[in-house]
Amino acid sequence: MKYDLYFHDDFDGRACAAVFLDFFRRQQPNNSIARFIPVSYPVPQEWSRDDFFSQPNILGGDGNPAIVVDFRYHPSASFWIDHHATPFLTPDWQRRYLPSLYHCWDSSYLSCCRQVIVFLSQSFGYQPPSHIVALGHWLDIVDGAAYQSVEQAVFRVEPAFLIDAFIDERSRHGDQLIWLIEMLSTHTLDSIVEDQRLVSYRHLFSLQVADALAFYRAQMIFLKDSIGCIDLSSSENLIKEIRFAPYLIAPEMLVVISIKPRPQGGFHVNVGVNPWKRDRFHAVYPDVHIGSLMQSVGGGGHQYVGGAETNTHVDAERIVQSVVDRMYSRQ
Repeated sequence: MKYDLYFHDDFDGRACAAVFLDFFRRQQPNNSIARFIPVSYPVPQEWSRDDFFSQPNILGGDGNPAIVVDFRYHPSASFWIDHHATPFLTPDWQRRYLPSLYHCWDSSYLSCCRQVIVFLSQSFGYQPPSHIVALGHWLDIVDGAAYQSVEQAVFRVEPAFLIDAFIDERSRHGDQLIWLIEMLSTHTLDSIVEDQRLVSYRHLFSLQVADALAFYRAQMIFLKDSIGCIDLSSSENLIKEIRFAPYLIAPEMLVVISIKPRPQGGFHVNVGVNPWKRDRFHAVYPDVHIGSLMQSVGGGGHQYVGGAETNTHVDAERIVQSVVDRMYSRQ
């Protein structure tokens, strides 16, 4: 059988796709993936139709049975595996969800990649090769922001971290990176970064980090005493987002809110908790769950990170103010 595979448009989503690709090749060779389709927020309105996957659709699906990983729930998906805390579009769909051999939601996983590995192993006897096991390990660090230090998170020397930055850079320009999914399914991360496309990017990335740090130091705004905001759309030239740079600049900061332009228009508002100050965050904001907070303004996410999309900069600023107000109301 041929499937259309929908994955969240980031490293974790592509890693999930690579695991499924390896699983089919090793244990279900009669199954294959016809199309790899990256999806991102906001969720297209058409996604809410029960018959969305059964015919060619706006995302590029060709009407094949659907695999959905690391993204919002859809009751018609043949496989659905996700670890986000807020995966349901409607209360009705949440009521309709039932764990099964093909549908699995477990927000305790740091990465959906490792969740997919465990799910396929327990449900279908999948025996992942060592490079897939290692992929799940590194995605737990990347998607769970489990970096040993802020320096490791910012300068990204390790192969997994460089690949993550490369995906972020290329996907923002509309590159689906299907070739990288293929490589992730068959190669170690150490060998992937020897690909000339990654070798060339490493030098570019080091220059981008230097420019970005200078921009962050000049433009970071401190809201209240523990929340910072950086507007990446305020630069004449798009500055590369360095997600953890604020914590290198101001180590005591607990939360950073960023506004960045989207390639297809509009803006993305991201809210993240300092991974090295989570105990302090809980002490100051004991009732704040970032994913739930962002869901209240039209987005979603996890306990410590979330985002929302908006069409105008004015609306992005309103979301920032709403987030700040809601957080301080729960102190």
